[in-house]
Amino acid sequence: VQWIALLLVMLWPGCSGAQQLETVFETPFARIHCYGEHEELVKTTGEALEFARRSLGNPTGFPPRKIEVYLYESEPQMAEGLMAILGYSRKDAEAVAKAGFSPFTGNTLHINSRAEKWGRLFWHAVVHEYAHGMAEEHYGMVLPNSARWLYEGLGEFEANRTLSRKFEAFEQDYATRRFKVAFKALLFFKLFRFRNILAQDDWFATILNNVKRWAIEYDQAYTAVTYLITNYGFDNFAALLTEVKNGRSVEEGMEKVFGLSPLRFEIQYYAFMLLKGLFGFYVRYTVALAAIFVLLSLALLLLLKRRRGFYPRR
Repeated sequence: VQWIALLLVMLWPGCSGAQQLETVFETPFARIHCYGEHEELVKTTGEALEFARRSLGNPTGFPPRKIEVYLYESEPQMAEGLMAILGYSRKDAEAVAKAGFSPFTGNTLHINSRAEKWGRLFWHAVVHEYAHGMAEEHYGMVLPNSARWLYEGLGEFEANRTLSRKFEAFEQDYATRRFKVAFKALLFFKLFRFRNILAQDDWFATILNNVKRWAIEYDQAYTAVTYLITNYGFDNFAALLTEVKNGRSVEEGMEKVFGLSPLRFEIQYYAFMLLKGLFGFYVRYTVALAAIFVLLSLALLLLLKRRRGFYPRR
């Protein structure tokens, strides 16, 4: 069935010349199907997957066999491939193709060839998706389907953690940008309610409707998962995922593992982000704002005293 699906993708209208030809590259860990001439991307993909395997390991036996990777020439071709090989609906396929990178589903990874311009971000995306594959192997599909912000936040956290050993400066800058964008979104009331980014359909709907808002979803998911792991430990975070796997909602799992109601969690997360932004990333602005506040307070105090007669009028 998979090879019939591949044939459909190869011969789909809109793919001509070299784009119709599939070249298969074998690596120790993956079989890479390339449509078009992207040898450098093939090499980088193989290296990034090997790095992910060495760094994250395979305690759950993931992957069970060689990973099938598909490198497409365009968004439409990738969308058709996702529908043919994985059975995606057109709506979901177009959303994933627009992102340029598929989840690790069915032991496959689907990539738009424009990713060869991403540089080190491409490595981050590969490790992120590999972490997804491990999470699905251990916790099942309930995470991507019903606990999406935890699922995406964990992928970002693991990619940042492991790649910090290889691309330290890049990953530090990447994490800082994630926090800064989430902090600014908090200030301008653009963060999502967590309950509204749990379902996969809601998550995908954002990328189709507003790409900038979709980026904020990832910023919020990454910073929230970082907050939970930093403050409660990875073992407790894993316990939360186990509760979700066993049928509890995310809110119920948080209540049981962390003793946090949904409202209390959001308040604590907002406080964490405010402190991180004001005293971590924007200290100079915070000091300047504090100085302005003090000066304005003194000026107001002097004005009130003058009006009450503490100072004689000339």
